[in-house]
Amino acid sequence: MPACGAAFRAELASFEAANRWVQTMVSEYRPLLHAHGHWYLGEALERFTPAVLVLPLLLLALLRAPLLGLGGRAALFVLASGTFALGCYEVKLAHFFQILWPLVLVIGGEWLLQRLPLPARGACTPSKVGAAVALLLVAWSAWHLPRGTTQLSAAQLAQRELMDFVRELRGNGPDPKLPAAVLAPWSLGAPLLYEARKPVVASGYHRNLEGIHDGIRAFLATDGAAIEPILRKRNVRWLIVQPKLDFFAEASAVLPELPRYASVRDVRFGPGRVRSTDFDLDWDLLERTILFQLGFAPQVRSTAQARLVYESRSQLAMPPPLGVAPAFRVFEVRLTEERGR
Repeated sequence: MPACGAAFRAELASFEAANRWVQTMVSEYRPLLHAHGHWYLGEALERFTPAVLVLPLLLLALLRAPLLGLGGRAALFVLASGTFALGCYEVKLAHFFQILWPLVLVIGGEWLLQRLPLPARGACTPSKVGAAVALLLVAWSAWHLPRGTTQLSAAQLAQRELMDFVRELRGNGPDPKLPAAVLAPWSLGAPLLYEARKPVVASGYHRNLEGIHDGIRAFLATDGAAIEPILRKRNVRWLIVQPKLDFFAEASAVLPELPRYASVRDVRFGPGRVRSTDFDLDWDLLERTILFQLGFAPQVRSTAQARLVYESRSQLAMPPPLGVAPAFRVFEVRLTEERGR
């Protein structure tokens, strides 16, 4: 039994660590009503129409509506409340509530409309309310369909440029016996595996959590001596660096033992989306990290440990006093014994 208890606690710790990562860095796992420590309704309104603002009233009306028996009303109330709570915890679970949402709108909405002081409230039959709900949901979904565009965004252009480059790495290497893995942000793991046909340290899969943690620690290392054990352990040959300030804020949340490099001060929202984020930055800590030195500087030269092999043509605007920086840089890594050859 003690062995079982220890194994169970280890699994719980692993789940907790994985959950910190997904809820911090993976958009579909983030809370429905929360973004970067700030409350906002944009995601809920976009998914469920503005009628979600009266969801508590609709759920209470559901318990009184005569369209279902008591057992049916109670079951629908519990399922709708529970699935909406799951969606509030992780937005990817909100699709369970979306299955029940039309029923809540029709059954609860019909009961509420019958009791509002409206001239035509007697005409609010279940069939008419159902037709109106169907029209509302279809029209709302159509309104929020992505608009077509003939131009790629700066991020899309940079992604295309990066994939064009990494295809050249497919058999690339001066010596096949040398390390060949790629260390890059975990979000690039899957496309790098496909395009470069090389192993990656970090990828978007919870079973690769140790690799994700190693990637974070490597980018936040402050000198070559700190990063080299990770490069050696992971057999790294290529290093891809992207200048993203939110990485510093998210890293401390994923690995609480790390210093607090940055925190979110303010979030500005657009229709259903986070549009921009302001950070409080600890410049003394940031400027010492490998990520800052190799990714954010306007100009970077090769070092004894990392040879610059490619710099993106796309430029990203950084908040003052940083100016602009290339969207990504690619370095070839040389470990200590290789440099001595």
